[in-house]
Amino acid sequence: MKLRLMAGAAATALLLGACGGAGGGAGGQSGATTLVFGSLDRGESLDAATAYVGWTNNREGITETLVDVDAKLNLIPKLATEWKNVDDKTWKIKLRDGVTFHNGKSMDGAAVKASLEYSIQTNVRAQAQLPVESITAEGQEVTIVTSKPVAALPSVLADPMMGIQALGEGIDPAKDPQGTGPFSVTEFVPKQKLELDAHKGYWGGEPKLKHLTWRSYADSQAMALAMQSGEIQLAVQPDASGLKVFSDTNHYTTWQVTSTRGEAAILNTASPVTGDPKVREALNYAMDREAYPQVMNGMGKGSYTLFPENVAFGGTEGRTPKVTAKDLQKAKQLLLEAGYSESEGQIVKDGKPLTIRVLTYPRRPQLGQMAQLLQADLKTIGVSVEITELKSTSEQMKSGEFEVGMYSFAMAPTGDAQYYFETVLRTGAESNFSHYASPAFDQAVDELAAVFTPEERLAKSRAVEQIVLDEMPYVVFGHAQWWVISTPKVQGLSVLPTEYHLFTHETHVG
Repeated sequence: MKLRLMAGAAATALLLGACGGAGGGAGGQSGATTLVFGSLDRGESLDAATAYVGWTNNREGITETLVDVDAKLNLIPKLATEWKNVDDKTWKIKLRDGVTFHNGKSMDGAAVKASLEYSIQTNVRAQAQLPVESITAEGQEVTIVTSKPVAALPSVLADPMMGIQALGEGIDPAKDPQGTGPFSVTEFVPKQKLELDAHKGYWGGEPKLKHLTWRSYADSQAMALAMQSGEIQLAVQPDASGLKVFSDTNHYTTWQVTSTRGEAAILNTASPVTGDPKVREALNYAMDREAYPQVMNGMGKGSYTLFPENVAFGGTEGRTPKVTAKDLQKAKQLLLEAGYSESEGQIVKDGKPLTIRVLTYPRRPQLGQMAQLLQADLKTIGVSVEITELKSTSEQMKSGEFEVGMYSFAMAPTGDAQYYFETVLRTGAESNFSHYASPAFDQAVDELAAVFTPEERLAKSRAVEQIVLDEMPYVVFGHAQWWVISTPKVQGLSVLPTEYHLFTHETHVG
């Protein structure tokens, strides 16, 4: 999981000039029991059930889930020791003994029931993925009855939005969550800092670090400078284009792993332009997958399918993508077949030049770079592209005022393809920014939900993906790595394809 990159002479000179060696600084001394790390803004709330807050909470060791995944995305026990489906709609979950929340209260069935119900009530993704009829608790056992078969239920429970936390009078999950993880919150200032102390009663063993400090940075460049100056000892995914400055292994360690994250072009099926399947196919042919690894400074790989090869349902086996190579002339031909014509070097319809509205956002600068490449390539065949960068593109995409939304999404962070299908493409789903509505697709996803054996789920997942590859509402052009940069003394990180693991009770500064 840990890769030390080769040093370059220029990078080494820059590093030595910038900080005189980042191995010292905050907590850099041998045997330090504190660690200071930085990332981009983590938002206003610490409530694991809200939006994607659970991801950062899980990463920082605040909350934990009943089920977890390992480095190969296999399901493994966490706060639950076992789970089984009694029938297609009923699951019994046995809880781990001896687990306490940060406030000292024991984790029992009643507390878990309350936490699960709160997560489902709070998070729209949980509502979509876990249609619950009832949850009951008895001692250290919880029984979940769903309103329809949900074969992926253990995977849903592995999503950090289902992080188990104590609830009740006097507890504010947004400011001071009471989780079960190795670190508890002592101070939180949104957009500035988070202070965490070791949870000495942690069920997995006393944490080796006594304290964690998180600092917020407005952009990747500011975070990278903080890393170089020694202000922080670990940076969570600084910009790929600037990784060369961290290549000296005497000063830095790069931890990286192939993520399940797909970098994609969301094609708006409700637009008069991209509502035409031929136009969507044309844009698919225009995407430059060969350039993506260069844009990512080697931290990504071009792709013509939805899922990366490191998951069982990834790669191309059992699927036939329509598009397997960039071909601008084919793209132009498809536009002409869609009723456009060529006039004075421009692609037009009804006397109006074809203009593609593309949205992107600065948090992932590689998306903007890919949009610029698309703009330049389409210009060569007479298509105009207007790029708009917004802090967040979600509301604009929901409004339907776009043709292409450049987007980055963790496709299978809980090890099951249904996560993506339910969250992004089911009719009416919260993150269905493509406005895709296909009864055949929805039925296929329902059928997948009712398939319990691994072999049958694999085959059905591939069949559902084929529908997406054929209709192209969501075009993945690359799969990204996930990485963090640390000083060499930082040890015991958990860097997994999920992107929501990082600090554990074994993390320490040597």
